[in-house]
Order: sequence, then C-alpha cells, then structure tokens
Amino acid sequence: MGSSPIAILAYGYDLGLSARQIKEADRWGNLTVPWVETAPALDEDDECLSFVDQCKRRLLHPPAGLTLVEAAQWSETFTENIGWFGVDEASVTASGVEFVAWGDDTEPSFALVAHCERNDWETSKALDLAALERRRADPKLGWDALLDQALKRLQITPLQTSPSWLLLAQYS
Repeated sequence: MGSSPIAILAYGYDLGLSARQIKEADRWGNLTVPWVETAPALDEDDECLSFVDQCKRRLLHPPAGLTLVEAAQWSETFTENIGWFGVDEASVTASGVEFVAWGDDTEPSFALVAHCERNDWETSKALDLAALERRRADPKLGWDALLDQALKRLQITPLQTSPSWLLLAQYS
C-alpha cells in the first residue's frame, strides 16, 4: 500500500505546522493558551495528544453560558460513548468545523475549516465554484460564525486575518 496525493479545497483558516500560524503559539509551534496541557497530554491509551487533538477535545466541552442541565444534555449528546475515532466526528458535530491535515502525513500542517472538498489523484472532480461561494455566504449556514465561535472557544487567533478559500494538498 503506497502513499497518494489528495487535493483539498477548504474554507477556513490555515493554522500551519504545529500551530505556527497562530498568534498564541511559541516559536516551536506550541500553543500557549491556558487550557492546553503544558506537559504532554495523554489519551486513553497513554499516547501523546497533538495540539489538534487537544483542540478537538476542547470543542467537545460544553460552551460557556449553559445552565447545568443544558451543559449535561450537551455533554451527553456529543461525548457519550466516543472512543478515539469518535472524537473527530463528535467535535465536528458539536462545533460545525473540522481540522484538516494537509502536507506531509508524517508531519502535517492543519487548517480549521467550515467546509472541505477532497479529491484523490486518480479521479477528476468538477466543482461549481459559484455554488460553493453561495453556500459560504449563506447566513443560514453561517460558516464564518462557526469558525469565529470555534476560535473563541479555543482562545486562538490565526495569523490569517479572515477565513478564505484554501487550496491544499495532502500526501498520505
């Protein structure tokens, strides 16, 4: 089984390699926000959690301003019975955004996105760019608002000043 390139068109923010495109990161790309584990955070299998894994888990915490009953219902809805693979899906469901890995799969960069189109190297894919832009601008979908909410909950500020369409490639 070999590695293959994947094309990615996504709407959101480029966070870079190890959070290097985030204002709240040190020169090594480590997040300096208060909720990030300073010692290596470990998952249930005692494996180190990357900054993205910690961010996903942060997005699963109930948002501020909920009553105790609402927070309990929120937690039950999004965190009940999730294992390692469930964290990805649950954080997307809870927040409306996802982290997309791009670049080299051994040391990927990441983007925080509200929408993502992927295509492998063996097929072509026609995209209706005007339709994608209409969806992006649709206030009912609120892609910009979802990204803003996620950034506030994560307490991070991308160096990129506003969300935009990103053309990315991944080798995996």
